[in-house]
Amino acid sequence: MPGVPGLFTQEQADGWRKVVDAVHEKGGYIYCQLWHAGRATIPQISGSHPVSASASVWDSPDECYSHIPVDEYGGSPEKRCRFVLELMDEVAKRIGEGSLAIRLSPFGLFNQARSEQRLETWTYLCKSLKHAHPALSYVSFVEPRYEQIFSYEEKGKFLASWGLPDVTLDGFREIFGDTPFFSAGGWNDANSWGVIESGKYDALLYGRYFISNPDLVTRLKDGIPLAAYDRTRFYGPFEDNTIGYTDYPVAKEITSADI
Repeated sequence: MPGVPGLFTQEQADGWRKVVDAVHEKGGYIYCQLWHAGRATIPQISGSHPVSASASVWDSPDECYSHIPVDEYGGSPEKRCRFVLELMDEVAKRIGEGSLAIRLSPFGLFNQARSEQRLETWTYLCKSLKHAHPALSYVSFVEPRYEQIFSYEEKGKFLASWGLPDVTLDGFREIFGDTPFFSAGGWNDANSWGVIESGKYDALLYGRYFISNPDLVTRLKDGIPLAAYDRTRFYGPFEDNTIGYTDYPVAKEITSADI
């Protein structure tokens, strides 16, 4: 897949080392989100190999609803979750639970994830993860309102058609208990305030606004409006990949230019 960052050659690892060192120098933490495009990049695939069972193995690990054959990795909620659970077991053996996390998108629709057995399947997955790996570094969930292919309004109508008009992540939060619980999807400078303090989540995650606001933390802290992002530049490759990605100015640069 062109333009996608990799971490499977020594050259790539050496490049990422520079990024990791820079983050650590600032006292920050950095996690590598592992994923696989699977069947999304191999449309002619046929069979029941585990990788073909996912829309994206780590970003939405249980979205194997499009996996039609009823084999050991498809059919019942238990079988649908099998690959994710086996994968987590293997990674935990190698790096330890304390360095392991997972992102889940229970209500995602991307890459033809259309099953209506959402609550049953994801409740089983979450309970199984908590039982097998109680010491995960954190779990990251995508809000039901967010969708890569729909607006918030369209997504709401879709969920309502399944009888889930006001669905939340609260049930999953309860399952994971004291495991740090992060939320992503639709957070901005208007709706973030008071959420962490209320105990609803342990952290809020920003993706799109992080791209267009290199000084995101400063803007939120000082009440500076967030700069808009250009979605047309999210997915390349382009002739110049820096445009709309690394060329956004910080707020003080904009102020200086105005003066």
